[in-house]
Amino acid sequence: MTRRFAAPLASAFLLVALVGNARGAAIVDVTVGNAFFSPQTVNIQVGDTVRWTNNTTSFHSVTDDHNDFEKPASSGPWTFSHTYSTPGSFGYHCSVHGFVGGGMSGTVVVGGVVSQPGILRFSQPSYSANENAGTATITVQRIDGDDGAVSIDYAVSAGTATAGADFPATTGTLSWADNDDTSKSFAVTIVNDALAESTETHLRSAA
Repeated sequence: MTRRFAAPLASAFLLVALVGNARGAAIVDVTVGNAFFSPQTVNIQVGDTVRWTNNTTSFHSVTDDHNDFEKPASSGPWTFSHTYSTPGSFGYHCSVHGFVGGGMSGTVVVGGVVSQPGILRFSQPSYSANENAGTATITVQRIDGDDGAVSIDYAVSAGTATAGADFPATTGTLSWADNDDTSKSFAVTIVNDALAESTETHLRSAA
């Protein structure tokens, strides 16, 4: 007898987008002090965001040296964010306490590497295993990028197969290190109950 592991149509070809700290776009914080930005220089990648926070009672601005953007001068508390979409070195200053290249000023250095954390997917839409085989091995691939460490939780739920009778509860986590794009697998145990049964299904799920 064969038991088939099948995903419902909506997830027959499961894709899981990896964002945030996978490494996706990052948010880098800069403190606006009474007469300084800290850190004065930050290093980020294309697509990252710098977020300035002023909790002082002093009037400060965040003014790009080339007037591409500006947070007008005001007292705190306030936050201001800007996302950098091109590589290069970008200076900024406080229009009240600084000037281009001096006084209360800072620099954002943007690298040209576009982060590609990739996506996770099942290597095939369905799996089958003979009851006497003991296990069904399910494989997950990481494709289209390998930046950053990522992980995915998985769980197997009942379809026409019966949880506990035809297979035990199966959950776990698959993890990939930075620069790791190898396939990862997990096994689902098939219970050999010696009963004559038709083909049965599990539903695979992942989060």
